[in-house]
Amino acid sequence: MPSPFLRSTGGYSAEFYCSLCKTRFKSKMPGSEQEKSLAQAKAALMKEWEKHLADAHPRQWEREQKKRARRRARGTAG
Repeated sequence: MPSPFLRSTGGYSAEFYCSLCKTRFKSKMPGSEQEKSLAQAKAALMKEWEKHLADAHPRQWEREQKKRARRRARGTAG
């Protein structure tokens, strides 16, 4: 089963979409180099991506949650 991942159209005003179902996301990266706006844009994009995975690809979303839990457990145990 193919895994979905976040893809970009590239270029100055890149748009992002799901590699599996080609759903386009509303969030975009700002053209300026301001760190604060860039960090906010990244956070908004990741939030939108998480919601998309949970709604459209629940099996992959569950797999990601398990991976994150294992990483967190390793980080605190080691």
